[in-house]
Amino acid sequence: MFKSSRKKLIAIGCSYTHHNLRSFRSPNLDFDFPRWPQHLADMLDMECVNLGNSGQGNEYMLAKVLDVIDEKNIGLVVIMWSEWPRLDFETGEGYLGWNTFHPHRANSLGKFPINIEAKQNISKYLNFKAKSMKSLRTFFLAQELLKNVQYLMIQGTEEFAEDVSFGKLADGSFKTFKAGPADHEIGIKEFISHPLFKKIDENKFIGWPIFKRIGGYNIDSLLDKLDPSGKIYRMSMEDTHPNKKGHQYIGEMLFNEYKNIYL
Repeated sequence: MFKSSRKKLIAIGCSYTHHNLRSFRSPNLDFDFPRWPQHLADMLDMECVNLGNSGQGNEYMLAKVLDVIDEKNIGLVVIMWSEWPRLDFETGEGYLGWNTFHPHRANSLGKFPINIEAKQNISKYLNFKAKSMKSLRTFFLAQELLKNVQYLMIQGTEEFAEDVSFGKLADGSFKTFKAGPADHEIGIKEFISHPLFKKIDENKFIGWPIFKRIGGYNIDSLLDKLDPSGKIYRMSMEDTHPNKKGHQYIGEMLFNEYKNIYL
């Protein structure tokens, strides 16, 4: 797939990884700067293979691992996992031939017209327990696939959305559901009590066990701690994607983690 004699850094993720040049929320902002995969590849002296795809979820990322696992000269694979409710579909259309559906968002990026009631029904079955179990199994499967190569994993976005917005009603308001601590606790309890939880290599999953409530962290919570105002490492208050400095920081952080584990 990728012809080069150099070692390859293969980065897999969503918009926190994808070199996307525009923002849906802040279209006038300059997004033309290197993302963390390029920074990390430069520090490792590797070829950067960026398979990030804006809007995608974790099923897409696991599929990309399967697609590239037999590649020659893999130096490092880094997976930056996304929001757990996202649903992915391989359609053959769009960037890398995949599309996505966000049942927890009013403005799903996917091309699947669906009404508020349908989103509510999907979210009922894709509840906190279901999301947690599906994600844990996905992490373990990726770990098993990557056991013969060097890899790192980290949760990028917050795993659960605090506010779920199913869509706009006739009066212009949005039908929303606010997830509270009790809802999150359901998912966390199932997550940490499952036998697979203890089989995840926490040394290679940065921020494990992910949830802030039990001592873990993700990219969002890490940047929030370093930059509570959102003015240093984020694009804007409207668009909270990492900015140029944010991607530089992420690349350096991953490089330091890599050194601690593999060098």
